[in-house]
Amino acid sequence: MSGSAAVRRFFILLFAMLSLVGCAASNSPAVTSDISENYGDSAVVINDYTATFAGLGYFDYNKISEKSGVSIKTATYYPEELDLKLLAGDSDVDIFFINSSSLDRYKENGLYSELNSDVILNFNNSCFDSYAKACEYEGKTIAMPASSSYWALLIPKSAIEETGVTEKDVEYIDDFLFFVRNYEGERTAYTNGSQLFYSLEGQYERFYCDIAGKDINYMTEEYFDLYEKMLGGYLRNGQTPGAPEGFEHSITGDYSNNSEKALCTFGYYSDAEYFSDNRLNTDPDVYLTQGSADFFDKWRAFPIPKISEKITYCSVGMSVAIINPASENKEAALKVLETIAENYFDTARGVKYSFLFADRSAYPEYYHTDSDIFNDYYEIFSNGVVSTLSVDIATSRPEIDDYQAGKLTLEEAVAEYQRQVDIWLNE
Repeated sequence: MSGSAAVRRFFILLFAMLSLVGCAASNSPAVTSDISENYGDSAVVINDYTATFAGLGYFDYNKISEKSGVSIKTATYYPEELDLKLLAGDSDVDIFFINSSSLDRYKENGLYSELNSDVILNFNNSCFDSYAKACEYEGKTIAMPASSSYWALLIPKSAIEETGVTEKDVEYIDDFLFFVRNYEGERTAYTNGSQLFYSLEGQYERFYCDIAGKDINYMTEEYFDLYEKMLGGYLRNGQTPGAPEGFEHSITGDYSNNSEKALCTFGYYSDAEYFSDNRLNTDPDVYLTQGSADFFDKWRAFPIPKISEKITYCSVGMSVAIINPASENKEAALKVLETIAENYFDTARGVKYSFLFADRSAYPEYYHTDSDIFNDYYEIFSNGVVSTLSVDIATSRPEIDDYQAGKLTLEEAVAEYQRQVDIWLNE
């Protein structure tokens, strides 16, 4: 990054931070709050951005505090704010969580502390190989896996029986779309808005581009084909906004979680509590179905279809915990991470359905480890590869709306997104 680009990047981040702080007066984000009793002279501050929205956070910090004897506070700094604080060497956050897709950037900028702990090393080594390797840098352990996720293709067992569809039949996106668009039964195919497109776009970026080398080119036949295939045809086909041709958009109150109504849908393992054939689908307020075993008994999971034979592995998501290199409380922070490592499922909250561990017996009973769908997800994670770099451009993708409204041609829409990414690459 050039000097002028670095300065420009700094002011962009500074402006973003000041804008967000301006909002804090009414919404109170990024504030530090006490979580536990004072077990020591100095509290460990954990930046857990998920606590802002989920109201839970990654872990039960009261329980961790009791087990470790370390006082804990939480902060919810926005990512842009956290980046600025770390780059400035601020010490008021001790532990923070980031998505693995940002790991390479944090490694290269030295925004980590070495985790010299046999407990954490053993924990990392108990995870899938890809996770453990992602947490290493130059022979050092610099992060600890905190959670993992994968948005899978879900098909009811009854739909499989009805259609005879196999994993091979939906391995590639063209075959999957053919399956959905040529189905003539009464079931409905669901997709969660444009998330399927973004997932496929991620495949293109990882296998057709050089993200690390900043060689990202969308002006190709392969990307045009993907863009048109997944986003085109709205005006022609009268499609549901946010859903590709042949699909309905999954919304509260629909039948996407009903094994007798859906042809397919998409979801995470943590979505299990939303799946029930007995749910009052006509009542949009009846959403949670906690306690139902329908997800485990009546559904199967498959990897997201590949855009081409060039896709050689399945990319899985992971978040990691890192200790701030400027922390003045590293010993206590390390103790907190060790306590999580030794009591992972006992202290898990927002991460309680993560697939981290290679040993199947490590998972608690509520995972339904004897179910077919547990095995499906386990195989996806065990064979998956953690992505440590991504195209992380902050944009709402207005060119998609303009393309679907007929305001931009396919070439114009892709060119507009290329322009935005080029600006991001040169910051």
